[in-house]
Amino acid sequence: MKTLWEKLSEEHRHKLLIRDVEFGDNYWEKLLNTPDMLINDIRINDWFLLQDDLRFKTINEAYHNMFNNEA
Repeated sequence: MKTLWEKLSEEHRHKLLIRDVEFGDNYWEKLLNTPDMLINDIRINDWFLLQDDLRFKTINEAYHNMFNNEA
């Protein structure tokens, strides 16, 4: 079974990698590569960060676009 990181589109993965490099913490790669983590396991605080980091207007938009509607 693929991790959430692997399910991300290349574009979104690339944007999150840029953020991880900027902050030097690999936050998104570590979080979304957690085995058995489901989209429903992402904390609300992280949804706000994802919205900002991926430049979506709303959390709802991030949710519906992040994983190519595989959620």
